[in-house]
Amino acid sequence: MEIIETVTRRDLPEAFDGTYEAKGVYNACRNEFHDLGGTSTRWVAHNTFKFSGFMKVVALLFGSTFEKQNLKTMNAFKAFAEARA
Repeated sequence: MEIIETVTRRDLPEAFDGTYEAKGVYNACRNEFHDLGGTSTRWVAHNTFKFSGFMKVVALLFGSTFEKQNLKTMNAFKAFAEARA
């Protein structure tokens, strides 16, 4: 599967947004990073998925899989960031 990533906003360390497009799938991601007193950061992710064609059927059958994968990715990044701190 080929996915095209487009960075739509790069305002680090406060925000980073992008879109991800593949055949039948469009995903817009908006990421906000909030400083919590200099000791930690809260990451807020807003994801919007749009499906077309056959992927609409896949989304109906496996919709919760997308949320689970997002959480898995966020937890992996958290572990990576904390290991480097």
